[in-house]
Amino acid sequence: MELIIPSQHKSGDRSFAELLLSPQQTLRARQMFAKCLKKSFDEDERRHGKPFRDRVQTRDEMKRRALIMAHWFRIFRGDLGYSMARCEAEMYNALRSEIDGELYTPPSTDRSFGVPEGELL
Repeated sequence: MELIIPSQHKSGDRSFAELLLSPQQTLRARQMFAKCLKKSFDEDERRHGKPFRDRVQTRDEMKRRALIMAHWFRIFRGDLGYSMARCEAEMYNALRSEIDGELYTPPSTDRSFGVPEGELL
């Protein structure tokens, strides 16, 4: 699945790139976005059928969903100081909530969050 990243969110834009500490995190963020995007359309198909997915999975809708994820990524990394692992754990929840028209509230930063052994923060 092709991931469309709007120009204002591409890694060349300092404001977005500064949330990523290494080329590995940039790749990891890109993979997270692609995985969540695919999962969101898979869920649409599960709920409403393949004809629905075929109708809504357009370039414009992929761009809209990418913008939603970029918005939440900025909040998670920039405002809340989440690790990449925590961003990965929450990104789909935030995206799905917005797609469904629900209010999403990120978990509090004062709660502990475990990552797999050897995970880079």
